[in-house]
Amino acid sequence: MDNKITKSIADLFSNTLKALENEAISPKAYKLVEKAFADAIKFLGAAPASAPGAPAAADTSAITAVDPSVSGPYFVVNGEVVKLKSTTLPKAAVKRKASIKSVIIPDCITEIGDEAFEECKNMETIAIGQGVKKIGVRAFCNCSTLKSVVIPDSVTEIGYAAFLGCDFEVRFFDELINVPDSFRGKYVIPDGIRVIREWCFSGVKNLSEVVIPKSVTTIGRGVFSGCSSLTEVKVDKGNKTFDSRDNCNAIIETATNTLVSGCKTSSIPSSVTKIGASAFRGCRDLTSITIPNSVTEICEYSFYECSGLSSITIPESVTAIGDYAFKDCYALLSVTLPKTLTALGSSILVRTTSDGMWWHGVEAIYVPKGTKAKFEKLFEKENWNKELKDKLIEK
Repeated sequence: MDNKITKSIADLFSNTLKALENEAISPKAYKLVEKAFADAIKFLGAAPASAPGAPAAADTSAITAVDPSVSGPYFVVNGEVVKLKSTTLPKAAVKRKASIKSVIIPDCITEIGDEAFEECKNMETIAIGQGVKKIGVRAFCNCSTLKSVVIPDSVTEIGYAAFLGCDFEVRFFDELINVPDSFRGKYVIPDGIRVIREWCFSGVKNLSEVVIPKSVTTIGRGVFSGCSSLTEVKVDKGNKTFDSRDNCNAIIETATNTLVSGCKTSSIPSSVTKIGASAFRGCRDLTSITIPNSVTEICEYSFYECSGLSSITIPESVTAIGDYAFKDCYALLSVTLPKTLTALGSSILVRTTSDGMWWHGVEAIYVPKGTKAKFEKLFEKENWNKELKDKLIEK
C-alpha cells in the first residue's frame, strides 16, 4: 500500500486513541482497541501509533528467550537462572533479598506474584517480558533503589501498592498508581487520569498541595498517608464525583457525603455523614479534629496512625466505629463516646510497640451517665476491646 495512505491511516488511528482518552472506557477496553489498531498498522506496513497516556512499549528483544536451553519457566537474578514450578513468579519469591541488584523476567512468565520483590532495597534494574499479564499486590513495594520500570503492553492488571515506596511515577492508562517519594511541592493530577489508586501519594513527605481535576472519578483509600507537608487539597468545581466544599482541604464523595481523604489542615463540613476508610490514615501531624453532628459512621482505619491526635469527642449522631479506627494514636489519652453508639469495631484503640507487641494507652473513655453497663457489653464482644472496660467513666 502507498506510504502516504498508510501514514494517513496511522494518523487516524492515533487521533482515535487520543480521543478515547476523554471517554469513560475501561483501561482493558482501551488496551484492546490500542492493540487492534497497532496490529492493523503493522499489517499495513506503517510504524505503530503511540497512544498518549498509554504505557511505553517495552523493548523485550533481549529477554524473549534469555536462555533457550532452559526447559520450563524461569527468571534471572543477578545473571543466574532461577527455575520455577509454574509460569507465575510465586508470592514473596525473593522478598527482602538484599543481594538482588538486577532481574530479568522472560516472556515465559505470565504473572508476578504478590510481594514478589517487596523490599529488595538494592535492586537497580528489572526487565519485564511481554508474557506478563499481571503484576501482583505490593510486588515492587519499597524497592527504593529501583529508578524505573517499563510496563509491557501485555499487562492488564496491577495490584494495589505494587510500586509503593518506589521513587518513580507510575501511570497505567487512565490510572495514576504511584508518585515518587522525592516529589516536592504542588501536584496537579494530569487531565485524562480518572483513577487515583490506593496509597498513590503515600510517604511523599514534601507534597504540599494536590489539585484534583474534573476527569477523576475514583480515588482509592490511604492516598495521602504519611504526606506530612500536605496542607492544601482542592477538587475542580467541574468534578461531578468529588468536591472540596467549604474550602475544607479534603476530598468528599459528593453523592454519599463521605469524606474519603484528608490532611492535617482539613476541616469536616457539617454536611458530611461518613468519615471513610483510611481517610486520615498516617496523618501524623493532625493534632485535633472536630467531628460534626451530621456524621453517623467512622469507618475502619479512619484515624489510624494519627499519632499527634491528643483528644477527640465523638458526637451523638455517630452509631458505628469501624475496626482499628484509632489504632496507633499514641497521644490520644481520652475518648468521649455517645449514647447513640451501637456498633464497635475490632481493636479501635490498640497500639503497637516497636517489637510488634499490642497494648492500650488510653487513660479514660468517657460515656454518658447511665450507659456504662451498655458499653461494657459492647466492649466485651471483641477480645482486644475487653480490657478497656476498666477505663469506662460516666460523666
